[in-house]
Amino acid sequence: MINKNTTYQIHISGYNPETQSLLCSFSAEGITQYKAKEYESLNFQVDTMGSQSVQDTIKQICKAAPAIVKDIHKREQFPLSQESEKKFQDVVGHDYEYTDEDLFPLAYIENNAPPSEEEPWRAEVGPVEVVGQKESQKI
Repeated sequence: MINKNTTYQIHISGYNPETQSLLCSFSAEGITQYKAKEYESLNFQVDTMGSQSVQDTIKQICKAAPAIVKDIHKREQFPLSQESEKKFQDVVGHDYEYTDEDLFPLAYIENNAPPSEEEPWRAEVGPVEVVGQKESQKI
């Protein structure tokens, strides 16, 4: 779907001086169905991008285009059913709370504590069985 010859379009629909952010939308010819300005705008805070030229900032924002365009393409290929849309509309206005443990359960492996700073990737796994050799062996 996306290759080195893909041309991405970015449409700047607004600037919010209070949040120092640009509102941008994206498209790609041959991948998305519409021009960039037809899609919803996403907020990009330019104050976090350092002191660079406006064009360099826009180019940096556009680096998000491949992932965004891929998501747009998926939505266009597999739209939500009316039943699913209704379920999402029903959650509008509700608040939800999640703990780190809810969001990252594998990180909480002993005594409900997160892994140490030295081993943030650590997760407990059981023995792994290697098959395809003369005898199965557990690692």
